[in-house]
Amino acid sequence: TEAGVGVSLMDLSTARKRTVFELPEERLIKGSFALLKWSPDDTLYGYASPIKDKRAKVALCNVRDGTTNSLTTTVGYVEEFCWLAPNSFAYLNNSNEVRVVSRVENGKRVKRNLYSDISGASISHLTAISPTTLAWKQEGAIRSWSLLTNAPVELWRPKTNELVSCYYSHESEKFIINARNSDQSYQVSTFEPRTGTFEVLNRLEMSGIFGVNWINAG
Repeated sequence: TEAGVGVSLMDLSTARKRTVFELPEERLIKGSFALLKWSPDDTLYGYASPIKDKRAKVALCNVRDGTTNSLTTTVGYVEEFCWLAPNSFAYLNNSNEVRVVSRVENGKRVKRNLYSDISGASISHLTAISPTTLAWKQEGAIRSWSLLTNAPVELWRPKTNELVSCYYSHESEKFIINARNSDQSYQVSTFEPRTGTFEVLNRLEMSGIFGVNWINAG
């Protein structure tokens, strides 16, 4: 926007647009503002914005009734975000912590710490592979964590190359994986967690390919 960054909602049937939120440029800190994905039932969208003490406010907006519910992160800004189900989501903060927020029967949202890595090994590519299971990239592998267990497990690790990126498609139930070979070429493959099936799709004789993603939801 002219003043900074903001969130706008447009009705494609009428081309009408309205501003939902605006953050002045002087309050913008690198990594402190994020536009969040639509919920699985397409009723909620949201954004994360900075507040004092280097924390963030997560606002969830209901497109049906126009209401907004907000919650405050315990620590850090929101770096990555994913929905587990229409009533629960997870986010990665800049302290390398994965936290889950769920709505309980009385309508309130309850926060709990799911995973905090003190080793310093960076977490990225946070995604939900089921309503109760998260996955992410860490230390050259894909790890998963069921909300019903106490610790993450290694889901998949490349044997001969280096994992660069991994994105999950709920429609195909597969990861699309980009891995760098020793000769600096890249290998694109898929991995299906449910069956453990791994399939090589293509070899890319190019350099500097940092992300390969699904189109049309896989």
